[in-house]
Amino acid sequence: MATFRGFSSIYLILDALDECPYEDGFRDQLLTTLFHVYNEGGENLHLLCTSRREVDIEKALGPMLDSPSNANIDLSTHQEAVDSDIGLHIDRTFDAEPFRSWSDVIKSEAKAALIEKADGMLVLPNFPL
Repeated sequence: MATFRGFSSIYLILDALDECPYEDGFRDQLLTTLFHVYNEGGENLHLLCTSRREVDIEKALGPMLDSPSNANIDLSTHQEAVDSDIGLHIDRTFDAEPFRSWSDVIKSEAKAALIEKADGMLVLPNFPL
């Protein structure tokens, strides 16, 4: 962690912790390392983690959230807004090739299925259908 001290600010963003494999201890190793980095990082470390709710992740990150300067934001309490945001992203994606040729009915059905299955998360980099 001495490397952190050489910078005025360090921003570490870890997206989708829940997608780290649980098998073979990979997720446990990640969470243990994350906790160590957090404890040793000092004042110049700014950490943002995203995840679906998982018991092991909540248990591991819980001690980090005890500080009044830290926050746990539960987006599931804003599911309508999250779904709307995902829908806007899907609409933009469907307005481009190769989806322009799809009928409005197909686009609507695909959008509804994607929003339902997204569980608040969506990544459509090359969206192969």
